[in-house]
Amino acid sequence: MLANDPHLALGIPSTWHLMHLEASDYNVIGATLPGMPCIIIGRNTHIAWGVTNVEADVEDLYVLQETDDGNGYLYQNQVKPYQIRTETIHVKGSPSVKLNVRETIYGPVISDVVEDIPEAAPLALRWMGHHPVDTTVEAYFALNQAQNWTEFKAAMKHYVVPSQNFVYADVKGNIGYFAPGLLPIRKPSHTGLYPMPGNGEWDWQGFIPFEELPEMFNPEQDYIFTANHNITPPDYPYTISVEWTGSGNYRAARIEQKIRSQEKHSLTDMLALQLDTISLLYQDFVPVLQQITPTSARGQQWRERLLAWDGNMSLDSQEATVFQTWYVGLSGLTKPETGEEYWIDYPRYFLNAMLHSDIACEALKMTCVEYAAQVLEQTLARWGDKIPPWGQLHQATFNHPVLTHTPLAFLSDRKMPFSGGGTTVNKARYDPKDLRMVHGPSYRQVIDLAEMNNSRYIHPMGQSGHLLSPHYDDLLSLWQKGEYLRKKTKDYPVAARLVLEPVTAGKRK
Repeated sequence: MLANDPHLALGIPSTWHLMHLEASDYNVIGATLPGMPCIIIGRNTHIAWGVTNVEADVEDLYVLQETDDGNGYLYQNQVKPYQIRTETIHVKGSPSVKLNVRETIYGPVISDVVEDIPEAAPLALRWMGHHPVDTTVEAYFALNQAQNWTEFKAAMKHYVVPSQNFVYADVKGNIGYFAPGLLPIRKPSHTGLYPMPGNGEWDWQGFIPFEELPEMFNPEQDYIFTANHNITPPDYPYTISVEWTGSGNYRAARIEQKIRSQEKHSLTDMLALQLDTISLLYQDFVPVLQQITPTSARGQQWRERLLAWDGNMSLDSQEATVFQTWYVGLSGLTKPETGEEYWIDYPRYFLNAMLHSDIACEALKMTCVEYAAQVLEQTLARWGDKIPPWGQLHQATFNHPVLTHTPLAFLSDRKMPFSGGGTTVNKARYDPKDLRMVHGPSYRQVIDLAEMNNSRYIHPMGQSGHLLSPHYDDLLSLWQKGEYLRKKTKDYPVAARLVLEPVTAGKRK
């Protein structure tokens, strides 16, 4: 059994397009990007695969020491001239806009076009997406035709960017995991978190060798899972990311909790796991709730309600509304210094600060426990006597890229209640300002390797981006309710057929 549900920003049209592709001995089905003549996530008749983002750090900013005339920069004690590339941006109904891009040995100078970068030394971006030779598409073509683990890994040798967690299963009962891509090696003192001098001293030291990329094949525990969390063993010699401290850890823990709760799992179990809405984030904040003393009777009542709650982020839960609003308030602990709630995606940082030290709250002239009680009172005051259920606030929001800014938005845009949250297996990240869901499952699949045509898949909205098409949003309700389509390569209705034939001897058939 192989299950996969990559999470992306919600939008119209859908990121993915469901497709069955068959040609001679080529028979593959799943999700692709519109226009791609291969499947990105899916299965053929021998193997199945899924992907989630590794969240590898494959970009760095470099601070340049510019020459006095502004025409170059110092690199390894030599002056390197900027290479100027002119881009022409065509604008409908207006004159074209020309943009001169300054290129460096690292990449483009982004401080020329990013407005909120303070005026200082120029910043250049090195990113693997700018790699001059990107053969990632070749990797997918080979993957679509792979018949076993050896051929699967051979396909991964072509993969460049973006690095993905590939999970694998085949009809012979094998399972595997591989994280392909060109992942940079930095100096030990270079974490990748901050801009570094662009003088050559902090350049990448090459890339992690293919043979040493994270990999598993038929592990002893007989299961593999990934959730944007740390997938490397404790003794792994390379640093892939320092960002594995966010929501992925909670989702990973819940997935393993559910897998270990029973010996065998059916297709139905895997479908239910993708829709799980229990928040382990809430359980981490129970110790804070146990310590606080709200100042009002209503605050005391809601403290008790939250302590009795099971953490289920269901549509009808008022507890979910109060907890998530309280959590957003707590994440603003750094706002006086940073101007933003920077900690909202890294709950364990401010959780540790609240439980083990009052330094973070000194500027507020209160203890962190007192601050937590105050934020709970503010949360209850915000909602008044009638606290809305979670589904009333947490609505999956799909905006059309053009029409959403016009009076036609009421025809083009869609929104509907959605359970879960940013740290549940059924991931549904929200905008902290209004709690509307903006990021979630862009595609779901559960593949039964024992009976391929019993597999399931779904994506939000529909197969068409045309507002007047009957397939504009005909999958949205199914996706919201946790229902699926059969993932069949035979015995399905065909509405239309297009036959493409090669030109023979210069003549069309």
